[in-house]
Amino acid sequence: HFCNAYHKCTAKCEQDGICDLGGVKRSVEKRRFQPAPGEEDFEYEYATQEIVEKEPCSVQIPPGQLKHAGDHVCNVQHRHTCKIRCPQCGYHCTKPNGHMGLHETHHGNMRHTVFIGESDSTRVPVGTHAFAVGNTGIALMCDFHCKQAGRGHTHFVYCHDQADSVEKCTACPADGKRHQTTQYGPDWKVPKDELQHDAYWTA
Repeated sequence: HFCNAYHKCTAKCEQDGICDLGGVKRSVEKRRFQPAPGEEDFEYEYATQEIVEKEPCSVQIPPGQLKHAGDHVCNVQHRHTCKIRCPQCGYHCTKPNGHMGLHETHHGNMRHTVFIGESDSTRVPVGTHAFAVGNTGIALMCDFHCKQAGRGHTHFVYCHDQADSVEKCTACPADGKRHQTTQYGPDWKVPKDELQHDAYWTA
């Protein structure tokens, strides 16, 4: 390369974490949701966010070179944030990367949540609505759902051990976790664990 000018590096930042959540673009639109059969549909707000997880490298390539020395890094003034996402809405934690303690975020619609039950006819009441087994939680926000469920409610996750019996599961009741006490649908044959609210959010 014989050019005598500096050039912009086209690589992405290699630093750990999300480069900058300050530039998150959020939008909200009105949608309608049909819960359990026989229940009236209702309007809800669907929020979306666009995050550029990795910014372009800010280091320039010196004249006569094809690449610069050192790692690819974005603007050093950017605050790199935690890359862990909420398991229910998918929003990133907003605390600095490598932080101590619990994660924190501005929750969104529970797009990764599915309501489960002990039978196909089970109805899951949340506020003024009732959801059917297999319904997505997309019409609800994470924090709203937990507030409506009240103290001591249970969250369900797929069994970490994929155990087909409580004896084979390592979930510990002393930690607010236990293997399923019955089968839950809609995916009846997939083993699940029951977690108390606090245990779920610290898992």
